[in-house]
Amino acid sequence: MKIIIQRNILPLLGILFLVFVSGTDSSEVPMIVGALIAGQILEIILNFVFEKQVLKIGGEKVKNLFSQTSKTEKFWWKWSFLTGWLILGAAFAIFRFTDLKTTAAILLVAAPFSLSLAVNLGLKVGISHLLALGLLPRSKDSFEKAGEVNVITFDKRGSLSTAQTQVQKMKTIDNFSHRDLLQYAVSIEQGSQHPFANAIRAKADEEKITPLKVSDVQIVAGKGVSGSIEIEGKLQKVCVGNLFWLFENDYDSTKLPSDLQWEADGSHDAVLWVGSDQKFLGVLSISDPLRAEAFATIESLAHNGYEIGVITGDAENPTKKLAKELKLKFFHFGVVGDEKATLVKRLGLPKKKGLDMVTDRVAFVGSADQEQKALEAAYFGIALGNSAEADLEVPSQDIRQIAKAFEVFQKTNGLIFQNLLISLLYLLVTLPLVGGALNIRFGVSIPLSLCACLVSIPQVLIFLNSIRALRSKVDVSN
Repeated sequence: MKIIIQRNILPLLGILFLVFVSGTDSSEVPMIVGALIAGQILEIILNFVFEKQVLKIGGEKVKNLFSQTSKTEKFWWKWSFLTGWLILGAAFAIFRFTDLKTTAAILLVAAPFSLSLAVNLGLKVGISHLLALGLLPRSKDSFEKAGEVNVITFDKRGSLSTAQTQVQKMKTIDNFSHRDLLQYAVSIEQGSQHPFANAIRAKADEEKITPLKVSDVQIVAGKGVSGSIEIEGKLQKVCVGNLFWLFENDYDSTKLPSDLQWEADGSHDAVLWVGSDQKFLGVLSISDPLRAEAFATIESLAHNGYEIGVITGDAENPTKKLAKELKLKFFHFGVVGDEKATLVKRLGLPKKKGLDMVTDRVAFVGSADQEQKALEAAYFGIALGNSAEADLEVPSQDIRQIAKAFEVFQKTNGLIFQNLLISLLYLLVTLPLVGGALNIRFGVSIPLSLCACLVSIPQVLIFLNSIRALRSKVDVSN
């Protein structure tokens, strides 16, 4: 209520000033003042009723979002506030061409009390629908940002792929057994929670392999794990991870066994390298199957006009296979750690398309636990889980909800446009009428008291349109 009063007080004072100086019949002034005050009371009541309806759908979580003011709301609020001064200035400019009473009537019906209401109610509908889907927008500004997104990129692991990984194949150097390779790997990975580590432990359990004692363990997200194990009384430093991880640990690329390289390059699965004391020992191929819902999600987003891609630390072959299966527009492979945040920022830089310079608005979808920096770097971050860095949280980690969220964003921005259009159509109809069209044609003049009543028409229409949208069904099924 306080915000409504602050937003409308100056336009109201400007209008009342014109009414008093326009020579209006004194008996009509109380009716005008009463109609204007009634209009403001009506807006307060409509907001209250609407919030009650939204709370029934969205629950208590919606209250914190209601207390925020979005950039779009601030824009229309400032416009409404500025109108008070515009009314005072325009009155004298228009007075040069018509009588002051007609000027007061024109500016009375033109007061934009409904503009900020149009945005406010539209956002409340969108927030309610997102919460009904179990999604948490960080702020009201999330709707405006989502409306500008045209590129959506997924982090493969944790969003498009499942956690049901399996060791499919092993390849070792001569005189080194598959069993020894698996024992080295499971010993180093025993403290890791990565899906690949789970696959290695499951394979070791199946083969009844006992992990060795490990010390000095180092885990680097997106690269690999290293540590020391004792073999025949001698400590060996073992590395498990991608090839770049081994190179960072002083493995000589010129001593890379060609048969292992051939095996890794030809694999369509993810590949982990295992080495000990700067000697390459073998590779493990680990399947990383896609979520069943990934296909429908990507198809839905692409159908709605978004350009979809993926960023992954996997090698080129499995990434190409993934992109082909999901019909992605672009892909980036071999991207690990903080490189993802750098790449996400780069995707949002201005670039030349044809003869024009364009700037893509990039949404990034990734794990709330592992991709905080990339989520923060994106224009619009979507976290699978709970994250303070994200613009939208998906606590259920169900990627099908992402496609539904963007449908809600599009419908919400469409609703706001409809509400603003209602205000515009109201002006196009009423301004000619109060400006003299009826007087010229039929000799009829609209009294100022009736003009004051007309001000509430767009508010009621916007309320009814928003209630209609609020009660439309949201598909919460999966």
